Amino acid sequence: MGDVLAADGSFIMGHPWEEGARMPGLAPVRCGSTKRRPCSARRGVPRATAHRTGGLRSAWPSPPPPCRWRSVVAAGALMLLLPAAGAEPRGHIAVLDMGTGLPAGGRTAHPPAALAEVLRQGGFQADLLTPEQMRDPAVLTPARYDAVVLSQSPFFPLDARAAFLAFLRGGGSFLATDGYAFDRPVRRLGDAWVDADPGPFTLNTRKGQPGDAVTFLPDQIGVFDPQFPLERAVQFKGAGVWSAVVPAIHLARPAAGFSASVLTGINDPVFPAVHRRWTPVVEAFDPSGRLCGTALSLARCFAGPFRGSCWAVSGLASGDDLFLKSASRRRLLWAVMDDLVRRTFVHGLATDRASYRRGEQARITAAVTCMGRRRFQGTAVLRVEGRVVKRVVLNLAPGESRTIEASLSANASGRDLVRVAVELRAGGRALDRMEGAWCVWDEQTVARGPRVGWRDNLLTLDGRPRLLLGTNQTGMMFYSLDEGPATWDRDFRLMRRHGIRILRILHFSPFAAGGYAGRPQHSPLDLRTRPERLRRQMDAIVQLAQKHGVVVFLSLHDWMGVALTDEELAAQRDWNRFWAARYRRVPGILYDVQNEPAVEDSHAPHVVALWNQWLQGRYGSDAALQAAWVRNPPEASLPRVPLGRRSEDWHDARSADRRLFEAELLNRWVRANVAGIRDGDPDALVTVGYLPTMAPADKILGARHTDFSNMHYYGPVAELPLELKLIDRRAYGRGFSLGEFGAQEAHDARVRGETRVPVEASIQRFRTTLHYAFGMGAAFAANWCWKETDAMVFPWGLIQRGSAVPRPWLESMARTARFLERIEPVGWEPRVFLLVPDRHRLGPHFMEIHRALQRSVDLLLDQSVDFAVLNEEDLARIPSRARILFWPLPYCPEDAVFARVVEWVRGGGTLYLSGGIGFDAARRPLRYDRWGQLGLPGAPARGPFQADELCWSFPLVESRLARGRVLFAPYPLELRPRDGDAAVYARALSLAGEQGHAWTSDRGRVRVQSVPLRGGGRLVLAARTDSASTAGRVRMEGVLGEVRLGPAQTALLQVDRHGVVVAADPPEAIGRDPRSPARGGPVAGRPSRGGFRTAASK
Repeated sequence: MGDVLAADGSFIMGHPWEEGARMPGLAPVRCGSTKRRPCSARRGVPRATAHRTGGLRSAWPSPPPPCRWRSVVAAGALMLLLPAAGAEPRGHIAVLDMGTGLPAGGRTAHPPAALAEVLRQGGFQADLLTPEQMRDPAVLTPARYDAVVLSQSPFFPLDARAAFLAFLRGGGSFLATDGYAFDRPVRRLGDAWVDADPGPFTLNTRKGQPGDAVTFLPDQIGVFDPQFPLERAVQFKGAGVWSAVVPAIHLARPAAGFSASVLTGINDPVFPAVHRRWTPVVEAFDPSGRLCGTALSLARCFAGPFRGSCWAVSGLASGDDLFLKSASRRRLLWAVMDDLVRRTFVHGLATDRASYRRGEQARITAAVTCMGRRRFQGTAVLRVEGRVVKRVVLNLAPGESRTIEASLSANASGRDLVRVAVELRAGGRALDRMEGAWCVWDEQTVARGPRVGWRDNLLTLDGRPRLLLGTNQTGMMFYSLDEGPATWDRDFRLMRRHGIRILRILHFSPFAAGGYAGRPQHSPLDLRTRPERLRRQMDAIVQLAQKHGVVVFLSLHDWMGVALTDEELAAQRDWNRFWAARYRRVPGILYDVQNEPAVEDSHAPHVVALWNQWLQGRYGSDAALQAAWVRNPPEASLPRVPLGRRSEDWHDARSADRRLFEAELLNRWVRANVAGIRDGDPDALVTVGYLPTMAPADKILGARHTDFSNMHYYGPVAELPLELKLIDRRAYGRGFSLGEFGAQEAHDARVRGETRVPVEASIQRFRTTLHYAFGMGAAFAANWCWKETDAMVFPWGLIQRGSAVPRPWLESMARTARFLERIEPVGWEPRVFLLVPDRHRLGPHFMEIHRALQRSVDLLLDQSVDFAVLNEEDLARIPSRARILFWPLPYCPEDAVFARVVEWVRGGGTLYLSGGIGFDAARRPLRYDRWGQLGLPGAPARGPFQADELCWSFPLVESRLARGRVLFAPYPLELRPRDGDAAVYARALSLAGEQGHAWTSDRGRVRVQSVPLRGGGRLVLAARTDSASTAGRVRMEGVLGEVRLGPAQTALLQVDRHGVVVAADPPEAIGRDPRSPARGGPVAGRPSRGGFRTAASK
């Protein structure tokens, strides 16, 4: 028999063993009562098998023979499918009945007995199993049962774990409903069930081994995600081929529970082994019609420990029925069970290349595998752009697989993205469908991409300065079976829809070696190989990104050292040249030399040789070297001086030299890699994505040869601006950017297996991070990462697993993107600068001094003053507009740097310095004359960690030097935060005639920063730094009206040249929709001791 057309126009699922055509126009006939005579008894199965307390005397040791069916139909609606005399059932199903006494009531919308009865009505053998029978490996076998139904699935008898896993490993399937499956292992205690401890690893994948990613045991069942709740779902619809089976369901109240997501693999965020295909069956939509998750899905295991098993899961936990209330819902149950019994599906759809040139042949392959106990008869249909290119008649024995192959001209359709699909059909309908695509390289499509450039310390897009948002993705793009042009096209489309204009791609270089075999280990010399597969994958990614207006930000290599040999550097340089030349005509591409490099502590012979060359250039002779290294003398003469040991003795010049040499090694590596990129594309924009901390590789000195600086940040939000501001290279024309940050609260909650989603904390982290970055002048900011990977719990994504459902912080990020679209910043020439003391910070006590520099940034931000950053090693000149330098803890600068600062002060500049200045670059107390050169009284030379308590009470010292001013704090102020420090910085600013943005607030403290915009306006950051419990109102000089800020909250304002707030992010900060016109006219005001006065607005 074929498909049957129901009264509502939907098709009843056909079966692979049925033959015939549709039978419309037939009237229904009511059959006899099944209550008096259970189906199992009618078919000659012992009555006991239909009851929970009965013994099991029947078994199905071998696949049943093909069956014959008679249909009882009329008037176009199928009432029941009844087996003909002597026919075998559609499948053999075990329904677990946990009985009563489950924790928290343990209710289900699908009572086991009712499910079993409906299954029998559909022609299945359905046996109710007790938990005792479930744990018996002699009862629960794939030879006896095709599938198990768990309608109380959150509760699972822990002592049945081994038998159930063995059942799945043997190819058995399951349907789990009514909540988060396998989430509460229980054990029987008298008449009740109580929670049981499953050990460190749960049966599902709620919990595993915590870390940056969560790792699991191979036999953990990867269903659901505690951080993917199903929310606001009011309508269910069938997805894909299931749209012909699933009735549209409208709910009177929103459903609750978990989206039916499934992990397709396990245990690697870059090289995930994909074991199964996930397919949505019933998708859920919110009141506005947006997809919000999946109510029912299938997973078909074609590899891995559960090969041959198929899973159907529904996480609805609000009592919503999917399978029992109506005939159409019962038919959905039968269709799902047919799929679990049949276990025949498509997998492995691929083309031999991701991208083709015109005229090349595309080779398509896919597999259809029969994992069920019955022979499958049907057809596989291969379509390209909807056109059938091949049909294959299938007659598959259990365990048999058939490869579907076809070759055709890659550009026959004339499209630059060609879609391909394999459909599995039987009984007149589609049972399964798998889709993919390939690209055809098209120069015109690529040329229309976003033209990225650099001007005035900012990225430009199509010639216009822009503040851009971006995201990241791991190298699983090149490895995972879930990835490919069809997926990439969807992802780039979603990125653009949410205002994301940059995608940074990591873990690229491993695929020059063993990456495609899942091996991350590779060396720079392996980069001499450029596999064709990798070339074509990258071609497809680049083209699709350009098509959707997204800039590709390619990290050229990963997991390699910095202290390389000349041969290794040459290999990296040529690898870079190759890729930059290949994409020279691509308008939207940036390059990251390497993700998070670290200068290794290498004592290799070539490093020792470089060290001696560097020492020779620095000291010139053994005598000078020995004079400098008094505390840690050299063991040999040049050129055989070993690197030696480090110490935390502040006076140890050798340890300081080691830090300086590491910076030289880093720049040697950066120079070679940047040169390689420029060999391929002289106009390419290049950076290095540095770690959040400064110690592994110096982010300040390491930006010397790049177009802009870039760092990653994970940590307390309050500390982000302190580290990010230190890499502000705008004074040198290079700008700065934030290459990674992430929803740490959500990540940590998922790692711990928590159900509570920290939405507000994650939104606030994203908003605060973006506001600080752009409010301080960053060119772009990118989160980590784009999506939850289908095959691994690496919980940083903006998109939920297995669907296009955005997480709430992506929606917040998209609102910020829409706000930034109207912003057009212009070049900026600041008057206030922080001068970083390189010679002091690069040495012993590195982290203490680094934290002191962060304290200096903190104090300047608290003054609400706009400032930029200089550093000693790059101080060829001081910008002409500079009015004041803050030089915290200089202690031991090079003589040339000190002379340059003195000359600038004498010319009218104002200098703040703290601690001391009397040491030479070798940390010897030999520069007593510097006090007099600055017009300051002499002072004993003490190191910063030798300051006694008395010195902390010394008063500030002010002096005049020709036309300039000097303010000296005679103690290492930034090393020990104190309440009066802000007043010291305020005094320095007043000496220079500078002041920060004036503000008043009725709650807490506020910081203000600004960036100039075209037309005379400003981008203004207002940030509260306190954690008081209530929101406050903030008014700022030159800004109309007030801003409402809660504790530790921030806002970005677009203010025109008259002070009118044109837009705000978030809009509620100014109490109106940013699309509506601003109220009132410009604010007139002036600073005063109590804040400022403003004219009343009209």
